Amino acid sequence: MATTATGIDLRLLTDDARRFWHGYDYGWRRIALQNREDKSPIDPDKAWFNAELAARAEIFWSKELGIRAPDLPTPHQHPTADDIAHVAQCCREIRANLNTFLENTGEPFK
Repeated sequence: MATTATGIDLRLLTDDARRFWHGYDYGWRRIALQNREDKSPIDPDKAWFNAELAARAEIFWSKELGIRAPDLPTPHQHPTADDIAHVAQCCREIRANLNTFLENTGEPFK
């Protein structure tokens, strides 16, 4: 792509200017489109992606447009020993409550 839809001739931009231009595009996509993917139709190979510039542009566009950024994706985390112990305790409490219910009502659990 030599010229953008808004008429900017990318061939005339220095590498630094191009990096900033793409940073603003990535930031705009995060806010206006609520799209956190770090790729863009104008930069499908992420050749011009810069996380810091995208984050700074995201803040700019959020203030400019009055729109909050979408939440960051949470990485999959393995449960800790405390998580496992908590779930086990919850299961014990559920079983105890169920047993109490069955003893008091005589109803079979279905």
